[in-house]
Amino acid sequence: MTLSLNDRALELANRLAGDAEALGVTVSTLSNGARVIDCGAHAAGGFEAGRRFAEICMAGLGTVAAAPLVLDGRWLPGLTVTTDRPAIACLAAQYAGWRLDYEGYFAMGSGPGRALIHAEELYDDLDWDERANAAVLCLETREPPSAQVAEFVAERAGVPESALTLLMAPTASIAGGVQIAARVVETALHKLHELEFDVRRVVPASAVARCRRWRTTTWPPSGAPTTPCSTAARSTSPSRATTTTTRCAASCSGFRPRPRRTTASRSPAS
Repeated sequence: MTLSLNDRALELANRLAGDAEALGVTVSTLSNGARVIDCGAHAAGGFEAGRRFAEICMAGLGTVAAAPLVLDGRWLPGLTVTTDRPAIACLAAQYAGWRLDYEGYFAMGSGPGRALIHAEELYDDLDWDERANAAVLCLETREPPSAQVAEFVAERAGVPESALTLLMAPTASIAGGVQIAARVVETALHKLHELEFDVRRVVPASAVARCRRWRTTTWPPSGAPTTPCSTAARSTSPSRATTTTTRCAASCSGFRPRPRRTTASRSPAS
């Protein structure tokens, strides 16, 4: 049986929708039948919604679990990501590689729906041919997609609008911050691919992500660094190991407060 990333993701998305009230997410249906699951834009969302968002991005081929970290005697929220199919889970599915730019609407698209759209040369290197009757796409955005945008995505994916599920969360939200931190293996794999390493040789992979958060309501707090928080990732395989660092826009457990325009202004990153 051929593995279908979108079929796997759809099953997880259905479970997420079924637990919508408990997880603080909202589910709506557009006029053309496309389903939108808001995990943090206008919905409250939360850590668990972000964790499930991340696993849907990976089409269920990876797991995301809370991993409290203690650094310099301080407890910090963290994540552990593990997968036995890193190239497929993280690049064919999770990687935010499609710029959805249609009639004034913009969002970064990730998730297995990209494998049906096949707009990236990456899939030729992965030798992945996705077949599915439904599409699941994850959007990094605060603006809900319209029926026209959903129609465009469905057409590109080759599925009916009613078979399209769009998850959305801005990075400046709890769920959005979690799913960004959960890209630690993806970041390492993408770097290897950019170096022309055959990422299919990476067999199991695991990574731990941490994000620093500022416990204050003003930005930046007195004495705090002004550089973005960092997420460190290590991906290992029998053939090669790599360590990379990426910058994330939000904390695993919450987002950095916006500057108060009347009292403070954003300092340039050092």
